[in-house]
Amino acid sequence: MVHGIPTNARLWRHVQSHLEDRYQTYAVDMIGYGQSDMLLDDVKHTLTNQAEAIKGVVEGLGLEGKVALVGHDHGGGACQVFAS
Repeated sequence: MVHGIPTNARLWRHVQSHLEDRYQTYAVDMIGYGQSDMLLDDVKHTLTNQAEAIKGVVEGLGLEGKVALVGHDHGGGACQVFAS
């Protein structure tokens, strides 16, 4: 689950609570938001860069091929870039 701007992963906490009996869910903070590293000068906050961050989470957790992405606002765009 990927949030929009200017929110963070906490946006999904109530949705996650409704899904917890059936699914393992993850809500991530996009680069520069929530508890992520605030890379303000070193990284441009593009959809492509955010999609690369999503890819890193999916690969890091070993979830390739097992993911249903949910995105809100800017997070939805990052999810589309990742999926394509």
